Amino acid sequence: MTRTSFLAQTVVSVLSLNGVVHAMDSEADWAFAANHLAKRAIAIPSPIQKGQPANCILWKYVESTDNCNTIVKMHKENGLTGAKFLELNPALGNDCGNLKKNFYVCVQTGTAAGAAKTPAAKTTATTAKTTATTSAKETKTTATTSAKETKTTATTSAKETESTATTSAEETETTATTSAKETETTATTSAKETKTAAPAEPPAEEEETEDEDDRHADNPPAVKLTTKNPEAPTKLEENEDDQYVVLGAGDTNLSPRFCAPRRNIVNLQKELPDTFNLLVLALDKMMKTPDTDALSYFQMSGVHGAPFISWPKPGEKGNSGLGYCSHNSVIFATWHRPYIMAYEQALYRHARDIVRRLFTKPEVQKKYIAALQQLRWPYWDWADRINQSNMPKVTMDAKITVMGPDGQGGERKVTIANPFYSYVFKGPENTIFKKGFIGLNATSRRPEISSSSVSVNEAADNAMQSNYITRRKQTYNALTSTTTFNYFANSLEKLHNDVHMQVGGNGIMGVIPYAAFDPVFWLHHNNIDRMLAIWQAANPGKYLTPDTAVPSFMRAVSPDDKDDLNTPLYPWKHPNGKWWTSNDVKDVTTIWSYGYGYPEVPCYFQGDTNTLDDFATEAINNAYSDTNTPKIKGRAAVKQATTAGQNVTEWDINIIVDQAELYSTFSIYVFLGNPPADPKKWDMSSQKVSTMTLLGNPDVPKMSKLEGMTIPLGPLLSQKGVKGTEKEIQDYLAKYLVWTCLSVTEEGGTKPYDVKLMKSLKVAVTSRSVIMPTNMKAKPRVGKAKIQTAATKDKAKSGGASTLAELAHTKLKGGAEAHLRQDVLPDIQNTTVTGGKF
Repeated sequence: MTRTSFLAQTVVSVLSLNGVVHAMDSEADWAFAANHLAKRAIAIPSPIQKGQPANCILWKYVESTDNCNTIVKMHKENGLTGAKFLELNPALGNDCGNLKKNFYVCVQTGTAAGAAKTPAAKTTATTAKTTATTSAKETKTTATTSAKETKTTATTSAKETESTATTSAEETETTATTSAKETETTATTSAKETKTAAPAEPPAEEEETEDEDDRHADNPPAVKLTTKNPEAPTKLEENEDDQYVVLGAGDTNLSPRFCAPRRNIVNLQKELPDTFNLLVLALDKMMKTPDTDALSYFQMSGVHGAPFISWPKPGEKGNSGLGYCSHNSVIFATWHRPYIMAYEQALYRHARDIVRRLFTKPEVQKKYIAALQQLRWPYWDWADRINQSNMPKVTMDAKITVMGPDGQGGERKVTIANPFYSYVFKGPENTIFKKGFIGLNATSRRPEISSSSVSVNEAADNAMQSNYITRRKQTYNALTSTTTFNYFANSLEKLHNDVHMQVGGNGIMGVIPYAAFDPVFWLHHNNIDRMLAIWQAANPGKYLTPDTAVPSFMRAVSPDDKDDLNTPLYPWKHPNGKWWTSNDVKDVTTIWSYGYGYPEVPCYFQGDTNTLDDFATEAINNAYSDTNTPKIKGRAAVKQATTAGQNVTEWDINIIVDQAELYSTFSIYVFLGNPPADPKKWDMSSQKVSTMTLLGNPDVPKMSKLEGMTIPLGPLLSQKGVKGTEKEIQDYLAKYLVWTCLSVTEEGGTKPYDVKLMKSLKVAVTSRSVIMPTNMKAKPRVGKAKIQTAATKDKAKSGGASTLAELAHTKLKGGAEAHLRQDVLPDIQNTTVTGGKF
């Protein structure tokens, strides 16, 4: 076999593995090359602007803080200049004035098989076995791609190896077919020349190459994603006959559906002002719709809990005191997906009605038809690198100025009550409240007493921001280190609970059946759906497995019942009359067919499930990894941020407690140091790590069941500059680690509860080795947890674990021995303890 017949310069360019040009000197080298090519494929994200080259191998998602200069600076090490950036993205214009947020721009091109082709004039020259065509002057050969950014595809059979490398009009397009007897090479070059660049330095450790090659090892066979997003409709569609089946927002008559991204609310307000304006008007209209309408805000919010009636038609009998939602259940996240879709669908229809009936002047209606196509419910990312955990400003202002209907088919500037601020109950609607919430006239956050309609939004904002660094780390761990769906679902729900309590305090956000009436609930839960979508994209083929069933309004359960993929997600129906199930949402790609995507799971992503995994994982690392921890307002900078490739020891606190330990909502607070004497100051304490919250229902006692949560200690340890040997960290935690409890009372306030009285509470500290990825498309490598009883044994009266054995025999509040559910604190469950395993 002739080695050079693979078109030397193309192979060198495509197979610069880890930045090193490998000489093809043996049969094994060529087999390795073909095999490595087979693992790579270029993915073209969506949306992109017109004119980008077909052989783009690196795309950049344009965020709200990006501009052309920052993008060029970010990628200058790849040879990107301002002129080159404009050349790769001609739609930006000569002054880069057309840079669009939430779109993708090309920042590097290269030779890669499988890249989508764009029409371009090509000149083909075919050579015999060993030669590569050169220009009239010379052939300039380079290797530009690293193992992280070059993606190529080759298929090898017993008889031949076929490799295709496609480049743009400025680079080389090469097709190479190698048989057992000979290698034939066809090289197509542009009118200019074949370009190459110098290889990058190799990584310090060879281990990362294995990390990249193995990152899809646990995935099922990759599925090609080929459906493309159609153009946005330019006309208003007709009303649907059945408004109560879950179809999602947008024109449901299109096939495929037009898909628009759900955006961060901060970005939506800045980048799509007409869509945001229409969203405010639609939400205001929805809130003012009579509560007899199933698509009113009152009824859509009431599905979650109170007033505990059937939806969409009242009259069906159900379990008293329970809503339709499933909490503390493996179907928690999957149930809320069609719920958010139904809410978004109702909101879209209210917006469409405004455009059709009130904005009738042609030029105004045209503008708002375009805005309507992008109208999707936004999310609040409470672990965001830029906005951190601060409450979105739009949720904290009582009034808002918008362009509203002028009564003559046009628009005019008006100031209205801000529908993101609160929901005002109409007439007898507030008679649904019981106990401490009686008399509540409007939703409120962190009120002095539960029945007060006066929000203390500053307190909610401060409480959220106080443990941002821990929440961000928890988010990263949940998205990258939870290896099963059930484990992820439990971790996600505990993150979700903490936000409810920090925002609501003793207000309605802290109580399950009332929470959905607060407008911030919907922003929060859309972020929960986003987290689910990102995890699904980064973990293809990992699905929900049966676990303990939880009762709801339409479902009574026995102790042996299980929730699984086929459990009906009441009250959500398909057009064919069948109930939604978790099977309908087990694959993330289904969301596009219901009209929405996310920046991390872009609409109709072009590639396959493995390249979508890479894309989502890279987004996770960019957004939440602690390798580049931002400075936190009001606190000193973190003294030692984790660096890529570093092997670190991470310390966690693990809490186990019966959710029925206290009747109402309660939170376990964790501190590194003594908490303030006044419990009202706990949330703003610089010693606070985080909380574990278990939400309650004032109408129904909680079912006795062990719940668990892992809280990372590392971010606050780093904040405090604490480091040292394992023994030194143990001694520090033994001295300073403290946990307390705060509960919501029936009278409508909060009060401390002595953790020494909690019969089911167990607290254990664990440590584990974690290798942070150097490849942004790879997840961290997490070692087995080690239980550190030395940190808690002196706190046994407060639930601290003094021996390993006692963790294996945790008891419920009533004294019965119980075991943790599958995938709740698996780090502890998988640890060998005296007397056997969990």
